[in-house]
Amino acid sequence: EGAMNIVVAYCGADARLHGSVLRLRKRSADRCADDFAPAPIEESYAFLRDEVEPRVACGCRTCSGGVADGARLCSSELLVRGALVEVAEPFLCELSRACAPHRPAARANRVLDTASRRGWLLPDLSYIPPALLGCGTTSPARHPLVLSVEIKPKSCVLPRPALVRPQHAIKTRVSRFQMMQTTKLQTGKVPRVSRYDPLDLFSSQQKLVEKALADLLDQPQNNLYLRAWRVPPPHARARCDLRGQTEAAENGATEDWSQADA
Repeated sequence: EGAMNIVVAYCGADARLHGSVLRLRKRSADRCADDFAPAPIEESYAFLRDEVEPRVACGCRTCSGGVADGARLCSSELLVRGALVEVAEPFLCELSRACAPHRPAARANRVLDTASRRGWLLPDLSYIPPALLGCGTTSPARHPLVLSVEIKPKSCVLPRPALVRPQHAIKTRVSRFQMMQTTKLQTGKVPRVSRYDPLDLFSSQQKLVEKALADLLDQPQNNLYLRAWRVPPPHARARCDLRGQTEAAENGATEDWSQADA
């Protein structure tokens, strides 16, 4: 769960949805409040499809949005678009009730938007290939130990000076993450400022990358997750091919999501 979305994983019997997660928008718990009005999930999907994908695929300075070094930050093959799917209100209401006991108290001011009619279906990148899990034993102590490391790196983009007003020149030198840390400290959202800087993580310099990882361990906030659990072979789920998952969704394989188990 993040500030704007709740993400749930599919664990039902429909093989077409194995290895899938559904991303759903939230709304303010107080319907009269106007302090939280996120863009519809359809707009986020369209932005990835129409703005991000073409720019990453091109990789030139102009299309990269004025990145300071003009570097190509990642390959377009690493972007997963997923697909928009229809969701029904009864399904969202039931899902909201199922999620309620597991949600942190700090997120209680926002709830699942049961009026939304679209969700974002994506492959679950935390799936482990069955070959790595099959141990053929029913003893819990012998089940494979799975370690999951998830990093939310944040943006490492610095705009070119020509695109920034003189009074905002700091934006060309300091990452947005670091500037937001100061704001979050002043508003009480974090107990102390994190030393982590995405500029270090994406620097391609070993010492700076190691520093970034050490800073994440020191102050993970919501940018680093480490999980360890034992998975019995009968419950192992295969990692879906990213392109195949997207094609299946866009071809109607997810039309039954409103009746699915989550």
